[in-house]
Amino acid sequence: LPNRDGRVEELQDRKTPTLPARLAMFQASQRPTQIKDGPWVKTLWGSCRIHLGQLGQRHHDLHDAILAEAFEAQIWPGEKVAVTVDPARLVRVLGGGGRYSWKQLKVLMGQLMQAIVEWESSDKAVHGLGHVIDDLKWGGDRPNPVTRAPRELWLVVFGFAWSKILLADLRVRYDLAKVARLKSGATQALARLVVGHGLRFKLTMSQVLGHLGSHSSDARRKTRHRLLAELAQLAEVGVVWDGTWWRRPGL
Repeated sequence: LPNRDGRVEELQDRKTPTLPARLAMFQASQRPTQIKDGPWVKTLWGSCRIHLGQLGQRHHDLHDAILAEAFEAQIWPGEKVAVTVDPARLVRVLGGGGRYSWKQLKVLMGQLMQAIVEWESSDKAVHGLGHVIDDLKWGGDRPNPVTRAPRELWLVVFGFAWSKILLADLRVRYDLAKVARLKSGATQALARLVVGHGLRFKLTMSQVLGHLGSHSSDARRKTRHRLLAELAQLAEVGVVWDGTWWRRPGL
């Protein structure tokens, strides 16, 4: 039987880890490129390398939704995190069939399982190499609230190394549905980065563009345009641009 301890309740508090956004583990795009033997990418908080995978902001949406919507969590022997979630709830939270169909959800899940990521925090306290998700099992069923017919559940088993992030990293709660509705992957990545910090956190436009992987002049111009085009939507999430800094409101 799975081991249970006081951390189980923390895994069911609708919060998600901040390290993936801080280390730019997911590309700042809704249409990420396939990477094989990628280079180390250094950020202010540590370094990350994609050995194999195609991880973008849609994948980050799904990853965080699985954690936020899990109604049961377990810590298996070997410190692997497993959560039970209703996939129909994931589709609904992420914007419904118009943005996330059942077919797309399964494609994204498969890509999360295939990806191999290596990371190290700047203080060396959190490091690892492995898959984001190791297994997806059918976790039984629960009645549909309308028809009362059985509805399939998912048991999502995270990778051993990735589970260390889930158990040890700083976790925050944010409005996932609003972030999932943002039109640009760059805007989504910025939102997750900023809401994962306290009220005194702030970054310049140049720092943000570098963190999002926009290094050429053309890429920086396009990313800047995408960010500024969604200022109103970012403000609803809790991210503002005051002309000098990207920050939380009220600073």
